[in-house]
Amino acid sequence: GKANLPPADVEKIPAKIFFLDRARFDRGEEPYLVAVERQVGAKTPERNAVWTLFKGPTPEEAAAGLTLVTSGAEGFTDLKIADGVATLKIRGGCDAQGSTLTIYDHLVATLTAFDSVEHVKLLDASGQTQHPDGAGGSRPECLEP
Repeated sequence: GKANLPPADVEKIPAKIFFLDRARFDRGEEPYLVAVERQVGAKTPERNAVWTLFKGPTPEEAAAGLTLVTSGAEGFTDLKIADGVATLKIRGGCDAQGSTLTIYDHLVATLTAFDSVEHVKLLDASGQTQHPDGAGGSRPECLEP
C-alpha cells in the first residue's frame, strides 16, 4: 500500500529561506537578508521552512557569504499560525550578542514570505515575549540589541 512509499514522494512546494549576506551587512547595504529557494513539504510549509532555515545555508551558499545568525537558538517548537500571526518558541539559548540583526529577522523574513503570515511573535524558551497580545509582531527581550 501507500504507507511504504519513501519520504521522497512527499509533495513539495518552493519556499523562500532568508539568510544573511555577510558582505552586504558589513557594508551597511540593505537588504541584508537574501532569499534562497528550497523545496519544502507542502502539508505544513511554514513549519518546514523554519526547520529548513535552522539547518542553515548549504556549503555552496556559505562559500558565497550567506550565513544564519542563530542568536544562540538551536531550533524552535510550538509553531502556530492564526489570523496572520505566526507564534513560535525558541529552543536553546537566546542572546542578541549586541547585534541589531538576530534570528528574529531571519524568522520574520522567512515566515512572512507565506501568504498565511503577516507578523511573527517569537517567544524565548520560557515562553516570554515583549508584546504577547495584539496583532503585531514581537521579539523576546533577549533579542534586543
